[in-house]
Amino acid sequence: IVGTIPATIGSINGLVAFHASENHLTGSLPSTIGSLTSLNTLQLYSNSLGGSLPNSIGNMKSLTYLVVVDNNFIGSIPPSIGSLQDLRFLYLASNSFVGTIPSTIGSLTDLQYFIIRSNSLSGTIPGSFNSLTALIDVELNNNHFSGNLPSIGGLTTLNYFYADSNSLA
Repeated sequence: IVGTIPATIGSINGLVAFHASENHLTGSLPSTIGSLTSLNTLQLYSNSLGGSLPNSIGNMKSLTYLVVVDNNFIGSIPPSIGSLQDLRFLYLASNSFVGTIPSTIGSLTDLQYFIIRSNSLSGTIPGSFNSLTALIDVELNNNHFSGNLPSIGGLTTLNYFYADSNSLA
């Protein structure tokens, strides 16, 4: 598929899954995507999408899978992402995200996979990270994080924790 994701996508009320990975999609993710409140899966990996993730993404209350790996997204991770209470898979790797991990991430208590490697994220890992007790896989590597590693002793389901190529203590 070549082209952009049209803003009219937000009017498809019954859409529950949108898979358009490994195509030639360009442009940005329209803010109308937040109108898809029944969507549980958004997979757009390996395209050429850019711009920032719209803050309206926090309106997608049914979302369990958000996968936008290997695109050209910029800007910060919107704090509204903490509103996605059903989110299990958050894959934002291999983009150009900047800024910090929003502290609202601690609200995602069902999150199992948090993959944000290979971006330009910085700052410290928020203390709210310890609330993510369902985590299985965390990949923070190849960013610009600094400060101390968060306490992960309470994350008893954690199998993989990658934080190399940062400036963590």
